[in-house]
Amino acid sequence: MNDGGSVVAVELGFDRFTAETIVEACRAEGFDVEFLQMDESGIAPGVVALAPHRLLAREVDLDEVMQIVNRSFPQTEHDLEFASSMPRRRSRLVMMRLVAVAVFIVMFAPGIFMLIAGYL
Repeated sequence: MNDGGSVVAVELGFDRFTAETIVEACRAEGFDVEFLQMDESGIAPGVVALAPHRLLAREVDLDEVMQIVNRSFPQTEHDLEFASSMPRRRSRLVMMRLVAVAVFIVMFAPGIFMLIAGYL
């Protein structure tokens, strides 16, 4: 992959199994590709809801790689419904973070207040 040519990122969607299948299909056809997993570390599993998995391929191989991607990743009703619900998922994720911060403040604010009051 590091031969000085241009590298292009191709979005593979949000399903890891489908993305890995596409990557292996490209490798089986002899293309030098790399897979960027957006949830590989497991530290932030919600990241994949915001950023799809990607495939890195050489620009000269892009046409053939896209044929494999389109052959392996048909657009089903479920895929289209999931893609259209992304703004709703993001707003739900933001709301869950705000609730978590509010719960943290409510749970620990009295203790922090008592700690500060004890020093005064």
